[in-house]
Amino acid sequence: NLRDTGGYATEDGAATRWRVLLRGDSIHRLTEAGQAELVAAGLHTVVDLRRDTELVQAPNVFAVSEAVHYVHVPLIERVPHETGETLPRTLAGIYEGIIAASHERIRDVFAALAELGAFPALVHCTAGKDRTGIIVALLLGVAGVPTDTIVADYALSESLLAGEWVASIRERVLANGGDWSRMEALMGSPAVLMQHTLDDIAARYGGVLPYLLAIGVPQEHLDAIRSALRDDRTTPEGAGETPRTAATTLVHLTDTHIQPTDESRLFGIDTMAMLRDTLDLLRERGVLPGATVVISGDLVHDGEMESYARLRVLIDELRAEGITVLLALGNHDDRAHFRAVMLDEPDSDSATKYHYTHMIGGLRLVVLDSHEIGTHAGKLGAAQLTWLRDELATPAPEGTVIVVHHPPTTPPRSPSSQMLDDKDTLRDMIAGTDVIGIVAGHTHVAAVAMVGTVPCISAPGTAFLLDVTVSDAFRFLDGGGITLITVADGAMTAKPFALLRSGQEAYRYRPDELAAHPPETATPA
Repeated sequence: NLRDTGGYATEDGAATRWRVLLRGDSIHRLTEAGQAELVAAGLHTVVDLRRDTELVQAPNVFAVSEAVHYVHVPLIERVPHETGETLPRTLAGIYEGIIAASHERIRDVFAALAELGAFPALVHCTAGKDRTGIIVALLLGVAGVPTDTIVADYALSESLLAGEWVASIRERVLANGGDWSRMEALMGSPAVLMQHTLDDIAARYGGVLPYLLAIGVPQEHLDAIRSALRDDRTTPEGAGETPRTAATTLVHLTDTHIQPTDESRLFGIDTMAMLRDTLDLLRERGVLPGATVVISGDLVHDGEMESYARLRVLIDELRAEGITVLLALGNHDDRAHFRAVMLDEPDSDSATKYHYTHMIGGLRLVVLDSHEIGTHAGKLGAAQLTWLRDELATPAPEGTVIVVHHPPTTPPRSPSSQMLDDKDTLRDMIAGTDVIGIVAGHTHVAAVAMVGTVPCISAPGTAFLLDVTVSDAFRFLDGGGITLITVADGAMTAKPFALLRSGQEAYRYRPDELAAHPPETATPA
């Protein structure tokens, strides 16, 4: 009885997000492979609604997990399904008792789910139909899902639990001397029961939202949960269908490592010639003009003004063709020199991060600055993350793609000390938002990884490749690669494109020989 609540149309034409709110029965039999699959899918929070005695009998597999936040909120003190003692006469009586008496625990559930980064979340009890059914009904009500859909979602449990589960409960009740004839009436999840429960809430309080406010759930908790559960990019016509739009094509370049003069070479490679050859090839193939070019950092190699001046000439040529070019900064860049040459801001400082938003129709591109002075590692910092959180609070019509130099993932080859320091914070922040993908660079390899439920696509760069088969050194090869990104119908598709060159070794570093370039001297904020 483990399932997703995504794809349900709301009353105002949006829909619930997929892979954000899961509901389930007891997960004590979930295998290590099953646990790993949920974690890989981005699971952040498990809310366990069972009693303490149930936890002893069937311990939660995530109770001591370091990867998932486990929250135990016993919604009711006694679950009659197991003992058959002092049973309410109807399931309606149980549900009425929860609505009338479990206010503090309902508040606790909503508080846990309102925390930043709580989603994706799994709410469960033993059967996944009664306690879970009530909580999920309230959550879907907050999201704006109509009553008939909430009722239909609840009623699914009856067919999913029929057979083996009901037989196991019968065996347990009889073994304890219970009355199965009375207990059997509590095994279902008839639609009329949830309809009655929601009708009663509407009659007494005016609906789900007024009820939750009346029992003390703060408005800010309701707002946070509603935002996390809803995908506002949908239309009234289709339950969960993202409106079809013209596809947006992004040419994702990275790690161009431009040198200061025409004669300069990096490991014997003319990086400017490599970039120009790449753009010429894209013109020949009909990709340019027509696509937006995104260069995700390490624009130049040593942060020199002369290098940016050479790059500025090329960027101006592209823009003269009507091609939009978006630039991000990487660890080899110099922020002050970049601003002076590329943005005509000669008096800017090195510490202020360069981040911004660019809209292509309804698609939002958020360009972040992970450059940290004096190190190969990346960091977004509290101020930039606060800006990002505020930006993502309002969904874009066609979703958001994040551009950042350092991928917020486990590196395919580079030491973790050279990756994004606050990657976990970024992962938690984008969970449950409209972010549909991340594009990055830095590693000089083509890689795909999941940041929670969001795919991160790293491109190799136009300057050179990293040989991932070598473990004791950084072996750079003459070659490169880009990614053609297509965004349509709320999804991002990535097509790696190899830049075929000799493939011969260009240079080899030992890890202890790497050092970030020193031009910047300002202390970052």
